[in-house]
Amino acid sequence: SGELSGNTASSVVINGTGAFGTINFDVAGNSISDLTLNRITSGTATIGNDLTINSFLDLPDGALTKTGLTMATGTTLYRGVGTISSIPTAITSYTVYYYGTVTSANELPTLATALQDLFVDTGFTVTLNAALTRITINGILTISPTSTFNASTKPITIGGNWVNNGTFSNPDSVSFATSTTMSGASNNSFTVVNI
Repeated sequence: SGELSGNTASSVVINGTGAFGTINFDVAGNSISDLTLNRITSGTATIGNDLTINSFLDLPDGALTKTGLTMATGTTLYRGVGTISSIPTAITSYTVYYYGTVTSANELPTLATALQDLFVDTGFTVTLNAALTRITINGILTISPTSTFNASTKPITIGGNWVNNGTFSNPDSVSFATSTTMSGASNNSFTVVNI
């Protein structure tokens, strides 16, 4: 039928260059473990129907076109310099892990309950998109050594711990929703703190 049929142990990796085309999943097999898109040199790929990710979505490079993507509870969306065309739906919440220097985009959920942890890997800069009105991190924010998290003067609500071993820049208000442990080797500067 020209459709892939996966299960919660299935891994799909799309490598190469240029436009890949469209992949369709069988309705009975549209829940997989993980998906990696690594299409360099203006590479693209399209997922043609609904798909649930049960472990991780990894975007090292390339543009993934997809609506109807669901991230299962406890999953991770890894972003290098790849992109995704629309914000995934979270069954409850998922983690976003950055390992590229980027401006945030559709990998970052806007629903207040949907982002669990946010992690910026060593040596990279993540700048919050100017279109965001605020960001809510329900778990842990981790800023690794020699990395920068540029808040772009957007309000941040944090529900877990704050670990800063890099640089936190351009703050606006930071609201601590629960008891938060602040740790790390770097100093933090806040414009407004709400407790």
